[in-house]
Parts: sequence; structure tokens; C-alpha cells
Amino acid sequence: MASLAVVMLGFNSPALATIAHRPAVTVGQAGQDPHHCREHGHHDECEDGVGVVGPTGPAGPAGAAGPAGPTGSTGDTGATGATGPQGATGESGASGATGATGPAGATGPTGPPGADGATGPAGTTGPAGPTGATGATGTTGATGATGATGPAGTAVTVGASIYSTTSQVIPSGTPTQITFDGAAYDTDAMFDPMTSTLVVKTPGRYLLKARILWSLAASPDGGFRELSITVNGIKAAYDFSDAADLGGNLGNSQDVSTIMRLNIGDKVGLEANQATGSDGSSLQFATSAQRLAPQLQAERLAP
Repeated sequence: MASLAVVMLGFNSPALATIAHRPAVTVGQAGQDPHHCREHGHHDECEDGVGVVGPTGPAGPAGAAGPAGPTGSTGDTGATGATGPQGATGESGASGATGATGPAGATGPTGPPGADGATGPAGTTGPAGPTGATGATGTTGATGATGATGPAGTAVTVGASIYSTTSQVIPSGTPTQITFDGAAYDTDAMFDPMTSTLVVKTPGRYLLKARILWSLAASPDGGFRELSITVNGIKAAYDFSDAADLGGNLGNSQDVSTIMRLNIGDKVGLEANQATGSDGSSLQFATSAQRLAPQLQAERLAP
């Protein structure tokens, strides 16, 4: 052990170098070796002339480091040491490429309504929808004030009503003009007894009315009855009725009327016809108040 220490320390003393090249002697060996050594002052001597190993001298200066030896095999990994304190945050690295979009997460709860935004521009008007059901009628409003009285209308001052005081035979199948012999009123001198007509003296729009009271014999074939107002000999209005239910009965009236424009000189007459197979009659009829049949009237309504 002493020689190893001397070599490692690098001593250059000749005496020590000699000692270093001799084999080391342990204490046990000194006791058994017949050439044991003894100490004399500061010198160690042995019987064979070789001194014992003296005490280790002071360490010399360290020699130059030798070349590194080969790396030894890696030892077993030691236990993990305690985590050291966190170091300072380093600078942020460059952003990596955006990764693929992950699947959509579950819809979160609805947030509170936001504030109303500004009103956008009005869109184009859409097509009209179907008409809804009519609503209930509302209550009647208060009656408004009476309006001003309008101008007075034109008074009806032109008209005539003529009649006959006798009955008249109407042959079957023969159109027959009814004759008149009196006037209930005639404001415009319209009645012409010679032609049994009303002659227009004032043009305008007229209401024309006529009536007769039939007497018809029984007819197995039924037949018909017809009453016509004529203007200048042409039918202007007529009434046509079945006569099947009139056989043998008296007092069946027939009426006809129209409104039309007439000019000066137009002649209004009355014509009757029947087809029962036998003669019939136009009966005259009156009450205590007025003559009712036969009757022909013309009333001017407007210019």
C-alpha cells in the first residue's frame, strides 16, 4: 500500500524509489521474518542491511494528469432525484401548423338574448296570402247627422190612364186590339179614342202598364192566353200564360209592364190573344173608386 501511495504521489527520492521497488512487508511478516528490523533513532535498520519502511512523507505536488482510461460500462440507473425548481419560461417557439378540425362539441346552453340590433332595410313585399275568414260584425255606430236636403226632383206631370166601359170578345187564335172609351186622367192629351191608343206628346222614359180580366170557356186541350203592349203596332212587352186551369172560370186577370224611352208621335196600344178553341172575353170591371179592367197606363219618369 505504501509503494502504491509513493508512485501515485510521484516522489523522485532515490531512497524512496528503492523502497518503492521492494515488496511491501506487513506487520505480520516483520514478526516472522528472521531478518527483522529495528529502529535506531531516525534510521530503520534490518539485520540483512535493509531498513524498514519509514513513515509516509508529506505529499508532493500533483503530477500531470495521465491519459484518460477507457470508459467503463454504464452503471445501473440511480433513483430519480427530487424535482428541482421550475426554471424561467423560455421564449415562445414558432407556431406550428394548424391541426385538423376536431369533432363538434355538444351544444352549450343558450345564452341570454343580446341587445336588439339596428332595423335592417325593408325586404320586397311577398305575394298576398289567401283571404282570411270574415270577422264578426262589429256594433253599429252612432247615427250621423242628417245631411243637407238635396235639390227637388222633377215632378211627374205627364201621364195618362185609359179604360173601357164594355166587355170585348177575343176569338180563339186571333190577336185582338183592346178598345178603350174613357180616361181616368190624361195630363198631356195623349188619349186618342179613334185608335184606342196613347200618343206621346212629350219625349222621355216612360213606365207602361196594362191589365185585362179574362173570361175563358172550358178547353180540353188547355191552350194559352197572351197579353202584349205594342208601340207603333210592334210588341214592346208581353205576358204568356197557360190557360189549362182556367176553363169555365171567370175573372182571371193578366198583367204586363215595361219601362222604355218614347219619342213624340209614338202610339202605345194593348193586344190580347188566346188559344182555347172557343171565344173568350176581356171583361170590363170597376169598383166604386176606380176602373180596374181593361186598363192601359203611360207615366213619364224622366226626360
